[in-house]
Amino acid sequence: MSRALRDLHQWAGSPSAGAIEAMSGPHRVPHTTAHRIIQGYALPRSERVLKAFLLACAAPPNTWSAWIDAVDRVATARTRRQTVGRTYELVHGLHLFNAVRKLTAGTDHPL
Repeated sequence: MSRALRDLHQWAGSPSAGAIEAMSGPHRVPHTTAHRIIQGYALPRSERVLKAFLLACAAPPNTWSAWIDAVDRVATARTRRQTVGRTYELVHGLHLFNAVRKLTAGTDHPL
């Protein structure tokens, strides 16, 4: 997704982050956010920012819904991966806790 946004930026003539901020309409994309998007360090975090970026890069309006859907799919997948990772860490931590508790059973250890 990041690559596609960078390609769009290049297709638009590679405007600077400051130019994107100026051209992004009423829902301005801050130049720091624009810089992070065009460098591939971040994706737009809201539909408002994505639409402003698309406007600044002169993406045809009839393509915007496809862009929005694609960014939503990426964000959903990322959230799902983070949730799975956190769940694994929690379960792993509980297993370690239970193993220590079993090892210290019958001792004066506080577990």
